[in-house]
Formats: sequence, C-alpha cells, structure tokens
Amino acid sequence: MSLEDFLVENVEAIEQVEVILSPRFKVPFKIQAITENENAAIRKSCRKKVKQKYGQYTTETDQDLYLVRLVAACTVSPDFKNAQLQQSWGVIGEEALIQQMLTPGEYAELLNQIQLVCGFDLDVEEVKDEIKKPTKMETENCTTPTTASTSLA
Repeated sequence: MSLEDFLVENVEAIEQVEVILSPRFKVPFKIQAITENENAAIRKSCRKKVKQKYGQYTTETDQDLYLVRLVAACTVSPDFKNAQLQQSWGVIGEEALIQQMLTPGEYAELLNQIQLVCGFDLDVEEVKDEIKKPTKMETENCTTPTTASTSLA
C-alpha cells in the first residue's frame, strides 16, 4: 500500500445505480453516491437553533428534512429540480415533489438504496477483513515456505 493507491486516478469512480421502486414507474430511478463535502452541506442546511431553558440555545438537525434532501441530492433521474416535472405533480420544489410523487414504501425503498450506495451500511470490521484478504494476483505469486520436519524418535 502506498500513497499512489489513494490518488484520484487510482480510486474507483462513483457509479450510478438503477433502482426499480415499484411497477408504477415504467423506468428505474438512477441514483449515485455523493461526497462527504456534499453530505455535510446538506446536514448543515438542516440545522436549526432551538431555545432551551434559561435562554440558552442548542443546535438540532431536522432528520426528516435531511433525509429528503439526501434523496434529492443522490437521485440523478428523475431530476427532482425539473420545473416541468414539479408542475406535472402540482408542487414547487424538489422536496415537495419527492413527497408528492412517492408512496411511503417507495420513499423508504429509495432512501434505503441511497443509504447503501452512499456506504451507510458498511460494517467497519467487514471492510477491514476484506482489505486484509490477499488479491488473486498476490495469491498466485505467493510461495509457501517449506520447513524441515524433525522427529524425536
């Protein structure tokens, strides 16, 4: 492992994934992971100050707003920002479109698939084990050391 392994040209590109939500839609939705910078911006946009006792304020994240904005950011097709699509469904704004267009089950499935694509399902221990496994090339080039056997007879 070297620095070269982490250079942008040596890292796999983030691919789009097609998701079939239900028979209502004739074509699959296309989703794609976002970067942590984009995710942090979404999270930050969903924060609000809440007044506590004695005039103190705390910051809370509106989870429902965060999730619908995550869906909007990760969905490549359909384009929820498209004004014609919003007009067709009688809403203004991508978040309103998502909530109007999808049933609760479709929304939950789309969100689940987006979380998978973004890596929220990764088990750190599984990833560590996967990294430790030798590649096929390493296995083929590996020689098994031989040891002399000794008997105590």
